[in-house]
Amino acid sequence: MMTSTRNGPDKGYGHLVSVASVAGLSGSVRLADYCASKFAAVGLEEALRLELHSDGYTGIKSTVVCPYFINTGMFAGVSSSIIPIMEPTWVADEIMAAVLTNQEMLVLPKLFYTLLALKSSSMATPTLLLHIFM
Repeated sequence: MMTSTRNGPDKGYGHLVSVASVAGLSGSVRLADYCASKFAAVGLEEALRLELHSDGYTGIKSTVVCPYFINTGMFAGVSSSIIPIMEPTWVADEIMAAVLTNQEMLVLPKLFYTLLALKSSSMATPTLLLHIFM
């Protein structure tokens, strides 16, 4: 989780960015421990955002980022025939755009928003679809 706050008399303003994973939105075979940690990151960000708001810190915003695979050393050797691995600079640009518009959740690539909408309407098939992409 990263923070950015203003110095001076405007304390109480800023933006928290939590980087989780699309695996924090849907379980995946052979990734139970990883999914659990990412579900925790998503839940922590949501609870923190709600607490800050209820305590009157309306100037502090937050964004949780749920990316697919990013071309970093962590995923060396991972390949995807359906969805390309994302480049870090593109992901960073998308995160900055989300921060500047106070977007609460950013899922990358945006195709996963469709799968998540399907998941919320019926658990079986969309969860299977998310597993295929993971």
